[in-house]
Amino acid sequence: MKKFLEWLKSSKSDFSLFVIFLILINIVSYNGFKKIDLTEAKSFSLSKASKSLVKNLEEPLTVRVFFDDDLPAPYNNVGQYVQDLLEEYKSAGNKNFSVHFMDMSKEENKDMAESFGIRQVQDQIVKNNEVSVKLDYRGLVITYGDSVKVMDPIESTDSLEYTLTSVMSKMIHSADLLSDLAEDEKVTVTLYFTDALEAMDPQGCADIQQVVKDAYDKVNVALQERLVYDCVTIPQDKARDVMNKYGLNGFRIKESDDSISILSLGLVVSFEENFKVLPVELQNSIFGWNIEGLETLQENLTDSIQALVSKPAVIAYVTGHGEPKMEGNPQQEILSVLQNLVKENYSLVNVNLKEENLPYGINSIIINGPQTDFTDEELYKIDQFVMRGGNLLCFIDPMRENEGYQYGYGTMFEGNENNLDKLLNKYGVKRELDVVYDDECYKNPAANVYYSFAPILQKGQLPKNHPITKNLGYVLMYCNGPLDITAAEQDKNVKATVLAESSEKSWSVPAESAYLSTSKVIQSLEDNPGPHNLAVLLEGYFNSAFNGPVSSEEDSFTAHSVLPGKVAVYSSSAITISGIVDGRGRSASEMLVMNTIDYLNGNEDLCTMRTKGLSVNVLDVKSKTLAAVLQYFNEFGLAVLVAVAGLIVWKLRSKRREQINQRYNPDDKRRV
Repeated sequence: MKKFLEWLKSSKSDFSLFVIFLILINIVSYNGFKKIDLTEAKSFSLSKASKSLVKNLEEPLTVRVFFDDDLPAPYNNVGQYVQDLLEEYKSAGNKNFSVHFMDMSKEENKDMAESFGIRQVQDQIVKNNEVSVKLDYRGLVITYGDSVKVMDPIESTDSLEYTLTSVMSKMIHSADLLSDLAEDEKVTVTLYFTDALEAMDPQGCADIQQVVKDAYDKVNVALQERLVYDCVTIPQDKARDVMNKYGLNGFRIKESDDSISILSLGLVVSFEENFKVLPVELQNSIFGWNIEGLETLQENLTDSIQALVSKPAVIAYVTGHGEPKMEGNPQQEILSVLQNLVKENYSLVNVNLKEENLPYGINSIIINGPQTDFTDEELYKIDQFVMRGGNLLCFIDPMRENEGYQYGYGTMFEGNENNLDKLLNKYGVKRELDVVYDDECYKNPAANVYYSFAPILQKGQLPKNHPITKNLGYVLMYCNGPLDITAAEQDKNVKATVLAESSEKSWSVPAESAYLSTSKVIQSLEDNPGPHNLAVLLEGYFNSAFNGPVSSEEDSFTAHSVLPGKVAVYSSSAITISGIVDGRGRSASEMLVMNTIDYLNGNEDLCTMRTKGLSVNVLDVKSKTLAAVLQYFNEFGLAVLVAVAGLIVWKLRSKRREQINQRYNPDDKRRV
């Protein structure tokens, strides 16, 4: 021990201690490191949603990376980005998250890739004026339980984190419905009915409690005993309050003593501050009173709980007013763009409100390009959906073709009047039946082509910090009309946000005077100067556009929002159809639509993930001379500044060295 201490104190131990120190530093740095992401969009950092996903895994999730080494450009950067990104996931994840980078030089790994369906892709290599082809693997395989998801080939880093997190989240939620709930968190299933209902004894009332309880027991077992059941009889003096709170269906009947009783029935699933109403309700038909919705109760109960606790999956797409349909008509390929944009996280369901009610369990409605009016019953259904905390997204055009005027030189238009404005005006949005033109538009001056009716919006025309528009720029709009939200801005219960506006070089003209010319359009003195609001978002508590129920038998009218809702309005439907966007989700315009849908459905984290790394910084300089100066400075000036800085540092160090020599050893003439 004494010799060891002597050796430790001597210079002989220096090299050994240095090696040990390096080993310890590497161990510490491998298991714990810190990096700083200085990019504005945090392009190289995981979002909170991604970290939370892998941190709270309860079952093993494995990612296998089948990437060849020495990939040609630009895929070499893709391979490095994939590796860095998955290392970030691994660092944030718990023990159930694992990543395996497969060595593709081994035959067994190639066989494994083939078994998953990953195929080699051909990459061109240009070298020494020669073009050659190389076969490479560029795929990922994600496994969770019995689920397998293959991502192949990976062509770009754009929105890769969004895609990965979305895929993993979908796999987890489909396998473990309530995996993210703590043991003490419960979902409550409550059956409400008024005390007057039992006296009526409608068909199905006698055994409804047992039917609901049986369905509840089966679902509760499947969902790991996370449910709580309750049955509540509502006294007449409390009936209106409960019905308004949950938006339950109700009827008024006149008793023999001329008193009025309220009949109401509803099954409510609630979790924390949110709730869903199941399709179990009282109906009055020619055959008498009966209870509807018991046949599919178990399925509806499961779907409603999933929609409440997990991410909502179904969006109602309103039809019957000239909107592009998803199936059964020649315009199917047009709407396929919108379907492709939302298919990863949602499914669109056609709903004709003239023939049916809105499906239960949905969180949002899309109204896309209506050309004809709605009936009062349809508007009432939409209005009451919003009053109960539902979300509404409208794409409504300011003009439509005037079929009575067709000429060889173009198409005449007229204002697209629609009584949907009855709802929008009440909520705080007023449409102007004008068409917005903008000098900042899609154009080719060399060919004298100007699409003045298709403005291109830069970052300054979009809210910088809002989740829907953050990092977005170069957004193409098409055939828009102005939106006035003065009323919403004056409503203290509503938060109004302008999502997109035209530039200061824009103006608007009445739809009857509009024409879609590719020549440069000159603004006249009578035109309305911009900027104009092209897309807006309202959030908060709204007032109903109706004074009461449209049917005299109903007593379920909700005059004010019982839960906060969101209403988004775009002044054109063109942004959702082919010809403007292609449905692949890569353009800024498509991301604006997808982000709006995600935001309305509570998936705010997906918005920032999708646009990460897409921050567009445009040089806003009007002088061509100044622009040229800045260009050359960017190319050569920075290098010159670095060289000058180096010379200054060198001179300062030389001067300091000379001062030290003069002070401590003035007679020594040697210099280093």
